Amino acid sequence: MKKKSIITLLFIAVTSLVMAQGGKKAAKEELPRFAVISDTNFENYRGVGANVKVPKALKLLLHKQPKVDAVIVVGDLTNSAYEEEYDQFIEAFGDKANVPEGVAVYFAGGFSHDTPENNRYDLFQEKLKQPLNQYLEIKGYPFILLSEGGTRANEYNAEAKRYLAEKMADAAVKYPGKPIFVFVHVPPLNTCYGSWEQKGWGSENLLPVLEQYPQAVVFSGHSHFPLADPRSIYQDKFTVINDGGLSYSGIENGLLNIKRPENNQDIATGVIATVKPNGNVEIERWDTFLEEEILPKWTIKAPHNGKHFTYKNRNGLPAPVFAKGVLPEVRPMSADYAVVTFRQASDNEIVHHYVIEIRDENQVIATFRKFSQFYLNSQIPKWLSVGFAGLPPGKQLYATVTAVDSYNNSSVPLKSKPFVLEGRTAARPELKFRADGKFVIMQMTDLHWGPKDRKIMDVMTRAIQSVKPNLILLTGDIVLDGNQREGDDMYRGWSEVTDILTESDIPWAILFGNHDTETELTKPDILEMLSSLPGNLTENGPEDISGDGNYVLKIGSSQSPGKTEAALYCFDSRQQDDWIDFSQIDWYRTQSSAFTTQNKGKPLPSLAFFHIPIAEYNAVAEKAGTVGDYKEKVCDPPLNSGLFASFTECKDVMGTFCGHDHANNYIGYHHDICLAYGYATTVADSGYYMGIGRGVRVIELTEGKRTFGTHLVKLCDEPVVGALWKLREKEEIIHPVVYPDSFIEK
Repeated sequence: MKKKSIITLLFIAVTSLVMAQGGKKAAKEELPRFAVISDTNFENYRGVGANVKVPKALKLLLHKQPKVDAVIVVGDLTNSAYEEEYDQFIEAFGDKANVPEGVAVYFAGGFSHDTPENNRYDLFQEKLKQPLNQYLEIKGYPFILLSEGGTRANEYNAEAKRYLAEKMADAAVKYPGKPIFVFVHVPPLNTCYGSWEQKGWGSENLLPVLEQYPQAVVFSGHSHFPLADPRSIYQDKFTVINDGGLSYSGIENGLLNIKRPENNQDIATGVIATVKPNGNVEIERWDTFLEEEILPKWTIKAPHNGKHFTYKNRNGLPAPVFAKGVLPEVRPMSADYAVVTFRQASDNEIVHHYVIEIRDENQVIATFRKFSQFYLNSQIPKWLSVGFAGLPPGKQLYATVTAVDSYNNSSVPLKSKPFVLEGRTAARPELKFRADGKFVIMQMTDLHWGPKDRKIMDVMTRAIQSVKPNLILLTGDIVLDGNQREGDDMYRGWSEVTDILTESDIPWAILFGNHDTETELTKPDILEMLSSLPGNLTENGPEDISGDGNYVLKIGSSQSPGKTEAALYCFDSRQQDDWIDFSQIDWYRTQSSAFTTQNKGKPLPSLAFFHIPIAEYNAVAEKAGTVGDYKEKVCDPPLNSGLFASFTECKDVMGTFCGHDHANNYIGYHHDICLAYGYATTVADSGYYMGIGRGVRVIELTEGKRTFGTHLVKLCDEPVVGALWKLREKEEIIHPVVYPDSFIEK
């Protein structure tokens, strides 16, 4: 059976069943129970999130007992209204493992994502075989679905408004005393969480109709605002519910110091509504990512005439409170940078955010508004941290932390002990070849650091002691948020990593990976935090090119002061769906040309480093002469931007070095350039990218020669199943090669 016919048959068959059941009177007291989800956002080429999160949500919501009669999807089914995206959506909802037999599926369209550039729903109707607006009866209760439509987003056109007015009037007569369930993508303006003017996305078009019917219970999506916020249910002249959404989570515009909250891709929510025998409607809120219910349940009380609105005129009191005796901790990180860490407060509902201030005795010097991450439910971190850059040295300062709930009620501020920053910035070290003409680089990649991770500390320390390099280069995915929910301390992770680097007295630099900035801690924040640490050579790079952390490290001559003998190009490869783009390539070519001119027209021996492998790594993966392990598909960007072609044209880069793919550590030869992986340094528990051990890559340059040697240092063998990684008693050198002598172009 074709994909597009699956939902069609399901819709026709189950609708007939539901309509037949609706005609029966309450002899068996059959009452409707239904699920509501929104914002699945199936995306062309990058649908992994939806392809995982949507089936997971459906299996959770639609397999609970008693079984639901229907699931309603209220808009933004796709991301860009491509045919392939609709096909992904249909495949997920046509799979009986996700949507059991007998569960009806209904859809309301979202204007901003479910219509292509012509702003028409042609593909929506062609693929899903449902009308844009629907008036249904399920077990004796009315259901009205509206698709967003108008000349712009967040708008409903005159036809939608006319349809709603007509069907609401009809339902009020045919179903007296019962709620009228309405499903829209964009919530009515200034009602539930996510619908407010300026700070959300609401529509005023339907308000004149809905305000006439206190029995209206409106389900909406669109904003992606967290369902765990108590304002996600609103009652005044009628009831509105925000269901959160499945693709990611959003937050109020302009309130906090972030545009999207940390861990926002790990958020997926939906609701189940049940009409009870006493006429009440019970709303269950579900975190479908963590597979847990968000409590308490909500109850929309009968009779549905507006006189029993439980959630009207709430003020959220009492205000949040902090535990007694637990003060904020301030950790100086560098000359003008400090981190404030504090334990979360408690509230009768939720703490929404915190206001953290750095003060002296006379004024507020810096302020940050930190999101509590309440939407992580049982996984909400107990501790939070905020970093402050540019603080004045030599002054006595202190931090205050104030907890704020959803209704803007504030706690009594907590005050830290005073602290003073020294204000001394370490001198930038100079790189140059040793007296013996050698320069040794140690590449560490994919540390995947978690706070107080003793195992990685041991690996780093052993590697530094064993190799004794002239430069330590960390090529991305250094400190992650994956282990941060018990502490939420990216800052502490960076502090622990850099403590090892600074204590080594060896120059060091970092490149960013795709996981290093998945919280509100941005790349510029990290670079600022590291800027004055001893030994650090990392630079932000030019502001007019893409990414953060594009820079060149120059290696000077051991014999001729001021002369550059080699260059190390460091690129920000950005996220998995990005690529090193033209602006970065143009920057490289300009630098390369300048070095060639300075070197009397001869290309300067150079290496290039980035986190995500470029497409040419595929060309050498199984090529004759390639040395090392290839146990994972090359995860290169979706577009080959031509970086490698520029390397071949400029003739200076001898080799490229990346990370990202933990089960690859090979080095191959392609058009006179070596393409090499580092050696994954992470020591996550067994079962995580197993197969090649753990260690570091070592690269040795020779002054005045266009050559380098490289090998891997294995520091950990594979643990047995169920065991943890541990250091070898003695490290092992593996896969040694010399460029270009070890390679022959085939």
